[in-house]
Amino acid sequence: MIALGSELPAYYFSPTEKVATTRGVVLDSDWHTYRLAVEKNTMRLYIDGSEVTRATDNRLLTAGDAGIWCSGDVQIGVRSFKIVPLGDSAVSAEDNEIDDLVVAGEDIQDIFSLLPTANEAPPGLILSEERQRSLDEVSEAFSNPEEAVQRFQEWGWQENAYREFAPPNGEPLSPLDLDYARVGIHRFGGVSQSAAAADYIAQDVVAGIGGGGGPGPDIGDGSILLSGQNQNGNWVNLLVYQGPYLISVSTSSPQGDPAGAAFALADAVLAKVGQSPSG
Repeated sequence: MIALGSELPAYYFSPTEKVATTRGVVLDSDWHTYRLAVEKNTMRLYIDGSEVTRATDNRLLTAGDAGIWCSGDVQIGVRSFKIVPLGDSAVSAEDNEIDDLVVAGEDIQDIFSLLPTANEAPPGLILSEERQRSLDEVSEAFSNPEEAVQRFQEWGWQENAYREFAPPNGEPLSPLDLDYARVGIHRFGGVSQSAAAADYIAQDVVAGIGGGGGPGPDIGDGSILLSGQNQNGNWVNLLVYQGPYLISVSTSSPQGDPAGAAFALADAVLAKVGQSPSG
């Protein structure tokens, strides 16, 4: 079982026998996704998509119970609890059918490994920020955060990470070059869910900052290309969905056309997604 309490999350064989403890995990009041993947005698605990501990235990190798145990003077809230076979291809949820579900385990790549690295930054830009976000943090960018959380949960949202790139001195190489690039990736329950999320994000972007667009280039399972102008110049937002993944690429330039760079960044991520067993 997973134990949540005054100490770090841990895996217990019994209430008094600890098998493995996490390291570098800070307990807080935010919502998090805990995922325990059990294969044969090996158990891996993931928090928000990142593996935090693993253990090997040869006891209880037959079927039994699974659950969350709250220890100490701690109160927890649970929004969803599911048990699915590793590698299962379909899971039905009330009022929402999630297809091509990706389950944590050996076949799941670290989501950061799918993003462009510092060495893959567009010319004149360097890596300026990278982080993984919770669903609540993701929802803050939407005009209706509560609705965004509800929709993303319905679409089987599991994790998100992004990397931003900017000029080292704050100025682009020239007015025709990029002054900003951001590549983010979400993982949903399947291709139909990532496609629905792409439409939802596109509508929210246009409603929020203007611009326009429509179907994008013939890449991935589908794409949407948005573009417009603001006080800083020209911007492009390319949304590409491939299987359970939704890739969002934003690029801008004072006077140039940032679309080509957005296509190149999306292609780089798609190449990595294609190498993933879940892609």
